Amino acid sequence: SLQMWQQSLRAYVLMGLDALHDTAVPAIAKQALKRASFVVALHSFDSEFLRQTADVILPMACFTETSGTFVGLDKQWQQFAGAVAPRGDSRPGWKILRVLGNVSHLDGFDYISSQDVVDEVRQKQAERHTDPAPPYIPDSLNLESDLMMISEVPMYRTDALLRHSEALQKTPETQRIQFARINRKEAAKHNLNHQTPLTLTQQDSVIRLPLEIDDNIADGCVYVAATTEAASRLVSLFGQIAVSQSEAAT
Repeated sequence: SLQMWQQSLRAYVLMGLDALHDTAVPAIAKQALKRASFVVALHSFDSEFLRQTADVILPMACFTETSGTFVGLDKQWQQFAGAVAPRGDSRPGWKILRVLGNVSHLDGFDYISSQDVVDEVRQKQAERHTDPAPPYIPDSLNLESDLMMISEVPMYRTDALLRHSEALQKTPETQRIQFARINRKEAAKHNLNHQTPLTLTQQDSVIRLPLEIDDNIADGCVYVAATTEAASRLVSLFGQIAVSQSEAAT
């Protein structure tokens, strides 16, 4: 959450998280990790950013290499078994967390199998009543804003495994995410055209993207897909933003 990143905690344990692509505030998350005294990352994929921010990287098996449970949008629990053995020295995420708990001398880390974890989660879920999570509403979202940036995570960019699939990244759907989008009415209002790249400015962050006129975008909004290299340089994927066009590169 935004509040967690703004707290600038002394230490973080990141499990399968890419702070640049899996948060709505990539620039703030990046700063928080770089200011932290110690960062432990459990991940299935290596990256330059991970090496820059993590003090320790523990190789974690992906879901095809371990047993586990999915909970669907319909709240149905679906359990599965690993199809192949974990690659190299990687280990299932629950096992890594169990060992971290053991070496830290913490109680409640005596699991023998992933089924033990599932059983405990089911028990705790039955014992507590949780209210639905409130919708995320950015602080800067108000009627006085001239133009708001909106975003979404494209379907083939939702996690590290999909993002590392070369075939999925070559699909037409994924290729379109490199464009900023705005509807015809707003393009005319701001004197924008699709022939010139769009410069988007958000506080100290400036990115430049090709523009696509798309009437599916709401009035008062400009769309930039999350999980792109350009989006990772923005302060927030939702909120006020300024746009301009010029032939000169920024």
